[in-house]
Amino acid sequence: MLDGDDLWIGTRHDGIRILNVKTGDIRAHVYSETKPYTILSNEVNRIFRTRGGEIYVLTSWGLSRYARSTNNFHSYASISAMTPFICMEEAANGWLWASSNTRGLYCKKANDQMFNPFSSKTIGRQTITVMHGDRQGNLWAASNGGGLYRFEPTTADFKRYDTEGTLLYNQVVRFIEEDDQGALWLGTSVGIIRMGPSRNIADLQVCNYSHNNFFLQQSSSAHGYDNVVFGTRGGVWRLSTHQLSPIAQQQPVYIQNLSLPYAADSRAELQRLGLDVLLYTREEIELPHTDNSFTLHFASARYSGMPPTKYEYMLEGFDRTWAHETTTPQATYANLPPGDYVFRLRQVGQTDKSLEARLRITVLPPWYRTNLAYFLYILLALAAILYTYYRTQRRLKRRYEQQMRQFQQEQEKETFQSKIRFFIDLVHEIRTPLTLMSLPLEQMEQNRHTTAMRRNMNTCSALPISCSTSRSRRTAVSRFCDARPTLPRCFARSTTSSATPRKCRTSTSSCSCPTNRLWSSWTKIR
Repeated sequence: MLDGDDLWIGTRHDGIRILNVKTGDIRAHVYSETKPYTILSNEVNRIFRTRGGEIYVLTSWGLSRYARSTNNFHSYASISAMTPFICMEEAANGWLWASSNTRGLYCKKANDQMFNPFSSKTIGRQTITVMHGDRQGNLWAASNGGGLYRFEPTTADFKRYDTEGTLLYNQVVRFIEEDDQGALWLGTSVGIIRMGPSRNIADLQVCNYSHNNFFLQQSSSAHGYDNVVFGTRGGVWRLSTHQLSPIAQQQPVYIQNLSLPYAADSRAELQRLGLDVLLYTREEIELPHTDNSFTLHFASARYSGMPPTKYEYMLEGFDRTWAHETTTPQATYANLPPGDYVFRLRQVGQTDKSLEARLRITVLPPWYRTNLAYFLYILLALAAILYTYYRTQRRLKRRYEQQMRQFQQEQEKETFQSKIRFFIDLVHEIRTPLTLMSLPLEQMEQNRHTTAMRRNMNTCSALPISCSTSRSRRTAVSRFCDARPTLPRCFARSTTSSATPRKCRTSTSSCSCPTNRLWSSWTKIR
């Protein structure tokens, strides 16, 4: 740090050396246990000079301010002992910001005398390794791989500046310098990145790579018209900002080949499928269901000495988000269900879709899930429905026929019962006059023909009763009804016939008419 003619040099274990560039004299400030107001530690991390000329020394044991009048150092009671500080910056409003390695940020406002801990909702307890205040009044802070932040006066807090998918996202920033045109130069793990005066995160450009040399922390300085000097493990480098052409950081990526990790012979299987070729020459491929687990291998075009390419990939139809920042040039998927997919591959921070690699992948279904199989399933379902309908209709028809037979039997039974009732009523009707006839016949018992007539009459009167109680009722009724009209004629003819006997046939009995004439007419008998 240059203070007038004095060049302040901080060492790792020997405190501070002050070199007068004109006279060459060297003064030393070291830590002493017996002498008061010395630096807090001989391990100096940073020496910072404010715009007002105040000098602060950041050590591994704390923060102290140099007093020019007394040529000694004063510490702050608000800062705990043994707190290592690593960087400091002055904002445009005069606030001093100091970052500790273990306790976060400390802030000293313009009118304050003490450094107070600063609580940030976005940074939290992250360690800020680099801070820089630009000419536009912005205060920048970068953590060790946790992102780049910018202080927002409206919210009095830091806001995350790098967003997901941008070139600076989660990069380790080693230094920040500003050239005469207002552009910021950031030394990162991917190289030197230029941020234009517009401060648009989309306009970041990778301008140089340090040939695999690791940037040293805060070992940079902007001098003159277009010079940025920075230190690496391989030496000190000078960057001419006006002569440096940006390197296109968005390089095309390629999907090279496919492998089947679960196949017995992956190479033979790929040859059988015709996939033993460079896949960037294909727009789509088909895989059988047995090969639904595979690994895609890819690569990118990059210059020699550039760090490994970081990829982002996503399988549309299966992945919901991008797989971020992987340096492994392959992606494995296992047990993909049948369907159509699109594998998309790009470089981290890539916004040009023309540089994105795409491959359509179709995983065929098994035979029992093909269109032909579904057609057969539909036919079987229709056949089952028709068969069920046929069986149901047949069962209903049989049930209807059985009900009709039962109904007919009940009708026949009712008809038979009505005939029986009619026959019984008729028997009673016939028996009543015969009973009335029995009294006159008793008076004629003296006559020789009366006994035969009596016997025949009793037989005829008993005939319907015997027929009604017999097992063959239907036959008896039929025969009796057939014989019923002949009974009066039988009795009438018996009065006029000669010795020829007459018989009235029924199912079980017969009657004999007398041979001698009794009366000449049926009215006499009555």
